[in-house]
Amino acid sequence: MSVILHEEFTKKLEYPSILRLPFAWTGTIIANMKSNSTNNHTRHILGLSGGKDSTALAILLHQEVPQMEYFFCDTHRELPETYEYLERIKARLGIKIHYLSAERGFEHWLDVYGGALPSPQMRWCTKQLKIKPLEAFIGNDEAVSYIGIRADEHRDGYISTKPNIKAVLSV
Repeated sequence: MSVILHEEFTKKLEYPSILRLPFAWTGTIIANMKSNSTNNHTRHILGLSGGKDSTALAILLHQEVPQMEYFFCDTHRELPETYEYLERIKARLGIKIHYLSAERGFEHWLDVYGGALPSPQMRWCTKQLKIKPLEAFIGNDEAVSYIGIRADEHRDGYISTKPNIKAVLSV
């Protein structure tokens, strides 16, 4: 299987590129979308990170799920290229992206955790700067969150445990 490099997505963001990605799960995602919508008020949300996996999922689903809400959890410590990339995604797909931020910034949480940087063993950045702002954005609404990840990526601790938010992983 070939893999599209981040730079190729950044330069082109063309639909044919997605056909070269390993998307055996396309039908599963769409089936889950339909089965997870228990009523017409269910929100469908997709987080964009600026990476290839979430971008590929956005390209795949933006026509399948016209009511999809796209969001980006902004830690305010992103590279300028990430913001430029998100602008390209918005322009290419014709979508709106909600930029979500935590009430307290990165420096605050860095102090709270004694200067320890986030790591796979200490996921405070994910919890404080991504999951909590997402949960506030959703509130008590029923929502299905589509998450673009690699097949070899472990996702425990990355997703909300609130009962009104159902996560659908792209694997």
